[in-house]
Amino acid sequence: MNKPKILKKKRSMSLLLTSLLVLVVVLVVPATSLAAVSGDQGTQVTQDTQGTQVPVVTVVPEATQTAQATQTAQAPVVTKVPVAPEATGGTQVPVVIKVPVVPEVTQGAQAPVVLAAAQPTVNLGTTSSFAVLAGSTITNTGPTTITGDVGLSPGSAFTGQASVTLHGAVHVADAVAIQAKKDLVTAYNDAAGRTPVATIGTELGGHTLIPGVYDSASGTFEITGTLTLDAQGNPDGVFIFQMESTLVTAPFSNVVLLNGARFCRIFWQVGSSATLGTSSHFEGHILAMASITANTGATIHGQLLARTGAVTLHANTITNDPCLPTPGPTPGPTPGPTPGPTPGPTPGPTPTVIPGTVTANSESSLASTKTGGVLPATASPWYDILLAGVVITLVGAVGLLRNRKRYA
Repeated sequence: MNKPKILKKKRSMSLLLTSLLVLVVVLVVPATSLAAVSGDQGTQVTQDTQGTQVPVVTVVPEATQTAQATQTAQAPVVTKVPVAPEATGGTQVPVVIKVPVVPEVTQGAQAPVVLAAAQPTVNLGTTSSFAVLAGSTITNTGPTTITGDVGLSPGSAFTGQASVTLHGAVHVADAVAIQAKKDLVTAYNDAAGRTPVATIGTELGGHTLIPGVYDSASGTFEITGTLTLDAQGNPDGVFIFQMESTLVTAPFSNVVLLNGARFCRIFWQVGSSATLGTSSHFEGHILAMASITANTGATIHGQLLARTGAVTLHANTITNDPCLPTPGPTPGPTPGPTPGPTPGPTPGPTPTVIPGTVTANSESSLASTKTGGVLPATASPWYDILLAGVVITLVGAVGLLRNRKRYA
């Protein structure tokens, strides 16, 4: 075999090998790439509506944690009092009354829990118009202001009346005063006989009480500091304090009304005498069996009613105004909707981008998402490359056969 034949044969073999190599590359490389894309479950290929390729993004949303708060609260003691069925539903609705435990003031122990329906108010009758009513005498020292009537029966001595600024009428041993005294006896007996009773400590200062009937083991009550009476949103809540003997308030002591409590629903039934401290403030109706003394500068929102004894005043302010509900906030015009900024899309969880990936910032970059290894629409079809490889291989094979026949 001469050199030309050998050279031509080598050329044909080289062409054939080249064609086979191209065929292998065309067949193996696309198949490997496709398998890699199909097997990657954590990769997403996104494509917008125009077929434009969008970078691959792997988004891991932040975990949402729900924390459940556990609250430990003391269950209130309740009692249910059946009432008449409501007109709308026709079913019986129980009334639930919550009665908290009242702490024992002197010992620090808990007083018995009393379950009872709400107390009705004490009917004062004609006594309701009086700010001061006494049995024996009325004595005043210094400038005193009284809003309401002043009555005296069966006594007739009103000493120091000239220094009293009175917004009301004076009834001394007349028919009005006599009837008021009779109504005072009825009201006193009503307040003294109310049940059930919660027995609490003698010292009321520094405590908060809710509507109910209260007495003490000592038979007396004292107020040093501030006593808070909380009606719990019920303006008709009634407070009744029963004393076998005395009521004494310290200088600068105070009675505070809270959550709808009203002075006209507070009754102090005193078995003997009541004494109000200097510059103290008092709320409610004092119904005393004997006498009442208001020391210098004491203010009273309510009544001083003494059945048999005297009422002694020292430059005081006594106000027995009409029993009105506690005023609420003044209603204003109904507010319209406040224009605010145009709401935008609700922000979602902050994405965490896995290293090695690219996040698209374009507004249209996530028009639609296809997962599972779908190649972008702009990629060249792998079967076109395969077809070209087959054609080249066939051409090489035909050339090889022709050379063999020619030089055989």
